[in-house]
Amino acid sequence: MRGLYLDFNHIVGTIPSNFLQASIKSELITISHNLLTGEVPLELARFSNLNLQMEGNKFTEFDDRFCSNLDWMDGAVANYNCDALMCSPGYHSIYGRQNSTESACKQCPISPFADYIPSPYWGSISCDGLVDDKAILELFYSETKGNNWKNNNGWLKTDDICTWYGVECKDGISVQAIRLGANNLVGTPPKELFLLKQLHTLWLNSNPIAFSFEGIGKAQNLIDLRLDGTGLKDIFGVGDAKTLIKLNLRYNQIFGGFPYELLQLEKLESLDLTDNNLIGNLPESWGSAINLIELRLGNNEFSGNLVSFSDLGDLLRLDLSENDLVGAIPDDFLSSVSGRKSILVDLSSNKLSGVIPHHIDRLDNLVIYLRDNNFKVLPPTLCDTNNEGWNKQTVGLFGCDALLCPPRTANYHGRMSADSEKCLKCDSNTDLYGQITCNGAPVEASSSLRLMISPIAMFVLSGVVLLIHNYLF
Repeated sequence: MRGLYLDFNHIVGTIPSNFLQASIKSELITISHNLLTGEVPLELARFSNLNLQMEGNKFTEFDDRFCSNLDWMDGAVANYNCDALMCSPGYHSIYGRQNSTESACKQCPISPFADYIPSPYWGSISCDGLVDDKAILELFYSETKGNNWKNNNGWLKTDDICTWYGVECKDGISVQAIRLGANNLVGTPPKELFLLKQLHTLWLNSNPIAFSFEGIGKAQNLIDLRLDGTGLKDIFGVGDAKTLIKLNLRYNQIFGGFPYELLQLEKLESLDLTDNNLIGNLPESWGSAINLIELRLGNNEFSGNLVSFSDLGDLLRLDLSENDLVGAIPDDFLSSVSGRKSILVDLSSNKLSGVIPHHIDRLDNLVIYLRDNNFKVLPPTLCDTNNEGWNKQTVGLFGCDALLCPPRTANYHGRMSADSEKCLKCDSNTDLYGQITCNGAPVEASSSLRLMISPIAMFVLSGVVLLIHNYLF
């Protein structure tokens, strides 16, 4: 045998003492970047000339007698001593060893606040402290008060981390998903979580945590991150999460203008910022985030004109409801989206006005919500037989009323969605389409009554519903 290549796998355990026992004429033996542990067996030192790459594992013991083999590593040991084999614990190199003057092993800085040794193993390629999945999970458990979790089955009680509640593993070895939503986690999850090499899904939603994005760039496989309902106030550092595909940040307290760091995430397909405290204008351009398929920005305080989103050619779900957007729908609104795909757009409860543009007529399968705006013109051509499949085929049944209730009528939904949900005439002189109130009084949602309820009666009714809910739940 002249070569053996086992690098970048998930091989575990120790190197056998009889490894490479047969006589070989080696060009290269590489076992680097696995999950090997323990010591490097001294029996290997019998070879006078060997190119053995071992970096990127979890070796804790390495005999310095190996450093006497000056011909090893193509003679690099004669030049760089033991560093040519592996950097010592507490040191690191881009290659985990030195093979030139540019790749010298450098000492890692030690923080007085850290409770771990940086790069604790031989052959480290970085100064990351904890590189063992179990140790990282144990730190995570401690930092988020795991003893008080609603469910902590298995945690710290068994060595098999893959059986711990909320943990999913790849090949029974490496953590690939953590799902601990609504589990009473508190505190700040440690940044070492991002060192879980195989982690692709992290759900910490509905927990009162103080999440930080510091170091998220090291999570090189993270594609799905849920932090909704965690109390987030800002998302500084999220731009480093280059691998993210899904990001859910709804029901938080994120404030200020639109977080432009998000526009650096070129792989992002789903973004949810619903129910936050965001203000100001929407981005005119979406930077590198042009692969968005789902964009939810509802129930914020965005203002200014509605933008076209013309650079988002894959966008299929857009929610901008419950904001303060003004002006007309742009003529090039969603102009890059394929007209044959199923598209959902929610522009309800803004301050949009003007004429609904004719060009959206090119979209074959559209669900669009426009209620509670200031539209005065609804082109009849948008309600013809070409668009009878719009709004889940209700346009084919109810014509223009399925898009917007006409002036001097109202409906709880601002449109007719069923035979029992007609647009009701009301005592109002408004000339606006899609109204949900008559002279300020909300229209009852029940199809059996369809009464005009006064604001006081509505308040009393909501209080009764709340009391019943609290009693039952």
